[in-house]
Amino acid sequence: MNEEEGADYINANYIPGYNSPQEYIATQGPLPETRNDFWKMVLQQKSQIIVMLTQCNEKRRVKCDHYWPFTEEPIAYGDITVEMMSEEEQDDWACRHFRINYADEMQDVTHFNYTAWPDHGVPTANAAESILQFVHKVRQQATKSRGPVTVHCRTEHDVYPSPFAPRVFRGALLATC
Repeated sequence: MNEEEGADYINANYIPGYNSPQEYIATQGPLPETRNDFWKMVLQQKSQIIVMLTQCNEKRRVKCDHYWPFTEEPIAYGDITVEMMSEEEQDDWACRHFRINYADEMQDVTHFNYTAWPDHGVPTANAAESILQFVHKVRQQATKSRGPVTVHCRTEHDVYPSPFAPRVFRGALLATC
């Protein structure tokens, strides 16, 4: 994974949590030209959970690359191979389990995708139960994993769907359900 310094840049920042000053990584939704670097970041940071708060396409515009395999057939993203082990879809979210490999390293990653986040703004009060269920699933998995939780929304133009999303999601993740 050694390349020229700066060639694998991805727009990402740590966000502190209750347990660590680097409990979360907030990043842009991967695009075709950054998806290899996204997977490299996940592996290097030993992030075992990815939380995606968007859909890949909204109003016929690409908001985020479909950066994981469509089927159980492994796909190479640069030097990293990603295999989808399972996928569970609910009305408002999906949970996928991936196995990523690089050389002799292997890491399991759980991918939580909240698909009902609106194109603009924040979810309505009617979505509270769905969001709490989603957050509960993420928290359950987070207690069993090491490394920061990677959270992303759309492209580099809006890492989160609103300026309140980091606080809302982080607070919901950490609050007692």
